[in-house]
Amino acid sequence: MNEIISVTKDGENYDAYVKSFSPSGKYFVGKQKGDVLHYCMYKVRDNDGNICGEFVDSCIDHTCYEDFTSFTGISWYEDRGFAEVGFRDMDTYRSKDIRLYFNKK
Repeated sequence: MNEIISVTKDGENYDAYVKSFSPSGKYFVGKQKGDVLHYCMYKVRDNDGNICGEFVDSCIDHTCYEDFTSFTGISWYEDRGFAEVGFRDMDTYRSKDIRLYFNKK
């Protein structure tokens, strides 16, 4: 999925590439445009008929994962309040899952 959506974080607007929408359509995980490792959870909001995103949680806030440079996928656990984002170190093929929570704020 390569849809670009305008998102808001800390009062600033920028673009994010959508990686996946939650099954309910209330949230999505996106990669901050231009930043290789910055994946965020956003709450979907309607802006005069246009889908926008409001920042909720970020992988950067949880752990240092500079070695894990390859995005591998997302597992949604809406009933439990989080999604797991997978990454892989392309040199060693080690994998790491990072949880992004829906109610972080």
